[in-house]
Amino acid sequence: MHLRPLTRDDLPSVADLRSEAFRDDNLQTIFFPPKAVENGSLRRNIMLRIRKRLVEASTRCFVSVSDEKDEFWSGKPELLGYAYWTRVGKSEAANKWQTDNLFSKLERTLIKAEMWYSETFLDRDRPWDKIHHVRNLTADNFGSIPEYLGLAGLAVNPKFHRRGIGGMMLKYGIDLAQEEQVPIVLEASPAGTQLYTKFGFQEIGKTEVFPEVIVVAMQLDPKD
Repeated sequence: MHLRPLTRDDLPSVADLRSEAFRDDNLQTIFFPPKAVENGSLRRNIMLRIRKRLVEASTRCFVSVSDEKDEFWSGKPELLGYAYWTRVGKSEAANKWQTDNLFSKLERTLIKAEMWYSETFLDRDRPWDKIHHVRNLTADNFGSIPEYLGLAGLAVNPKFHRRGIGGMMLKYGIDLAQEEQVPIVLEASPAGTQLYTKFGFQEIGKTEVFPEVIVVAMQLDPKD
């Protein structure tokens, strides 16, 4: 298996993977009750958010893809997982991530308009009181860290769990952060912390979004 940049052609497959990987996630089931899933709200939201990630100035998106070296090779490349990384800071290394262009700016404007239209006219089956509650939360677990690499999202195709895919995608960021001598930060569900703890991440904060939804902030500092 290998990593490569996520492309627009990957959008449908990544959306399918994301939906399946978080099928039992408490926050997803709250934000997208069965009727909202049936009428397409979940998939539409996922597609818009992936498109937004692709054109964010400080974000890099990768997918893990199977190849002939894998024991589970099926004869054709399969999407195994994805990871989104963001870089925060004002250093020369951070500035290299801050590339932008007219197309990306226009695309972000279009996506913003599509999100507004979707939320205003199409997503009537979603619990907007709970969504606004989450949007109004002010917890900032990383505001005091001037330079860091953030893991903004990671998921593995459930068909390929326990094959080292998540660890391989995580190691990309760990190696990059070590090279730039900055910490990695992320937010995970309690169930999702197992992988990160294995790689040395430490819990630095915890936020109760709802009684059944706890967000754990974690950090991994670079080695000297």
